[in-house]
Amino acid sequence: NKDASVYAKTYKVTTNIDNGIVEPSDMDVIEGEDSKEFTIKPSEGYGVKDITCTNDQNVERTGNKFRLTSVSNNSLCTITTVETKQLNEYLANLVESDITSDGNNNMRYYGPNATVKNYIWFNCKSYTGLTKDNAQDKDHLCEKWRIIGLMNNAETESKETQNLVKIIRDEPLPRTAADTEKTFSWDNKNKSTGAETEYGKNDWTTAELMYLLNPNNESHTLDSKLANNSLYWNSGSGQCSTGSYNALSSCDFTTTGLKNGTTKDLIETVKWNLGGRSSTSGATPSGWYEAEQGTETCYTKGKCKQYRSTEWNGKIGLIYPSDYGYATGGGKTYNRQACLDSATYMWDYGDYKTDCAMNNWLYISEHQWTITPDSSDSAYVFNVESSGDFNEFRPWIAFVVRPTLYLTSTTSISTEYGDGSSGNPYIIVS
Repeated sequence: NKDASVYAKTYKVTTNIDNGIVEPSDMDVIEGEDSKEFTIKPSEGYGVKDITCTNDQNVERTGNKFRLTSVSNNSLCTITTVETKQLNEYLANLVESDITSDGNNNMRYYGPNATVKNYIWFNCKSYTGLTKDNAQDKDHLCEKWRIIGLMNNAETESKETQNLVKIIRDEPLPRTAADTEKTFSWDNKNKSTGAETEYGKNDWTTAELMYLLNPNNESHTLDSKLANNSLYWNSGSGQCSTGSYNALSSCDFTTTGLKNGTTKDLIETVKWNLGGRSSTSGATPSGWYEAEQGTETCYTKGKCKQYRSTEWNGKIGLIYPSDYGYATGGGKTYNRQACLDSATYMWDYGDYKTDCAMNNWLYISEHQWTITPDSSDSAYVFNVESSGDFNEFRPWIAFVVRPTLYLTSTTSISTEYGDGSSGNPYIIVS
């Protein structure tokens, strides 16, 4: 009964890296078995571009760790690095014609859709060997996202204030792979399932949409039915909220949900402020920002029977009204400053629409949800109208959703590839 491994054939796996070290640098592996884990430690200012191993050995990689599976030969694994720059530092040094301060210590992209260079490849199947030419092939399957800006007031789970990059999915999230339905209820609870009325509840901390997008909600139920159980986070399929009175529809995120742990590890847990306003009347972009950071909720107005939180710690949310407002570039009749000084409810007609809404890269010709509640009524949430202004609607109504999130402060991009244009988005090196 001697150990069979003593007589098994072994192969040598060795490594080579141009900028950094690999630990261990080599190892012996029994034929047919998987290697133990290698850890790549790139030199400062570099990231891993690609890993290739000779003799057709298969590589499984997670971040800067990799292993070979079913080893069948001696192999040399070459780790190619690329020069990188932290994304938050890169944005902080852009010239003002590309990104500008909002007056609240944040830097934001602004202007018409055609000229703003804020595209980034995200939610990729693999970030290894990523280039503008292969980003959407079967091995990478990246999505185009866009950078809202550099938020210098972001509070992380550790209560630390960091400079974090905020991004948004470029296209509205589809319900299924068929890509024909792109609308979701913000929340569609009624009195029997926890709302004060029959029209949904405007508390993001318990919203059906929040449950859908974020982790750790697998056991959530709606009206005794499993629904919105972290389907997007887990790339799952099932039921999600799409209409009044707890209505459910089929949702399938197996191809459009978050693809892997590498992508999830890039998403920071952040405190999202949930202050609201009582109406859109008179609200400029800076007025929206002040309200969002405040503590006015339906609860403080005395119009709700239940408590509304003024903040939420989580991964994936939606844009704020101020995100949309500050993204305007202005035009001929109303320049950017004139748009910023105007109430956003005016942006749906005449030169206001042409200059303030149509020259705003966050504008799309569909109703899109924001994260911000109406503070005077328990069952209203603000949305960006297809006409370019803001309105407030019952949260059970189904509008388009564009997931929004903050990247970790250490997220780096390649200095070799990507210029932020639609044809050549920034490339994350992970």
